[in-house]
Amino acid sequence: MEKELLKRHKFQFISCGFVYHKQAIEKSNIHLNDDSHILHICKGTGIVFINNEAYPLKRGVVVSIPAFTEFYFRLNPGFEMRNIHYKAWTYDGEPLDEIKTLPLVFSPDYFKYCEDTLEKMKKCQPLPYPASVKTETLAHKLIIRHLSSNSLISVLSASIEPGISEIYRRLQAADCKKYKAGKFAALCFLSVSQMNRKFKAHFKMAPQKFWEKNRFIHVCRALEKKGMNIAEISAAFAFSDQAHFSKWFKKISGISPIIYRKNLFKTGFHI
Repeated sequence: MEKELLKRHKFQFISCGFVYHKQAIEKSNIHLNDDSHILHICKGTGIVFINNEAYPLKRGVVVSIPAFTEFYFRLNPGFEMRNIHYKAWTYDGEPLDEIKTLPLVFSPDYFKYCEDTLEKMKKCQPLPYPASVKTETLAHKLIIRHLSSNSLISVLSASIEPGISEIYRRLQAADCKKYKAGKFAALCFLSVSQMNRKFKAHFKMAPQKFWEKNRFIHVCRALEKKGMNIAEISAAFAFSDQAHFSKWFKKISGISPIIYRKNLFKTGFHI
């Protein structure tokens, strides 16, 4: 990442987790977080599936999962990982993972530093202030080390065809309430299958799934605001009714929009 971007950024530490699985896990639940998620594999082996792509895990591997990305695990016995949840923005307020991202999986030559830092963080848990501030500081330093030590991936590459770039832009927009494959394919004079193939080659997911992901992000941001009730948000995003909206939201997040909103205002964590 550009040095200037690292110098001028905003960072929010969400949480850290120290996970050990004594027993094998054939298939974990599907996870989807509204924050960036860094996994440090400290012991054992397994596989993480990110958007249904398989990545092997072993000690020394780091996994970087962007916000609103589905993943699940298949783990062998004796698996241990240490995780950090965070959010980061440019100085102007743009989410960093909408500009550049870490590789999904990498094996840093500074993994011993990662382990030492994570061990210091573990010793601070669950101590109150000021130990909690030390945890946040350590997490920030480790994330910056990852960002400054790896070749980051531009989310939107200059080599992408203009038509595919335009589809990407439109699918991200808050006012894109309906997904019509034929309409989007026509923008770049492609068949639906050609559009799907080209889009997935660049963004590692089908355009409809990308739209669904961004729709969920915009819905979550609407839930942050107290000016609209659930029924109004449902109508604003073109759901047929509130029941349909709640079912869709729960399928993605695991909780209802009402519970999500209550938890949001309770914790103060916003997307």
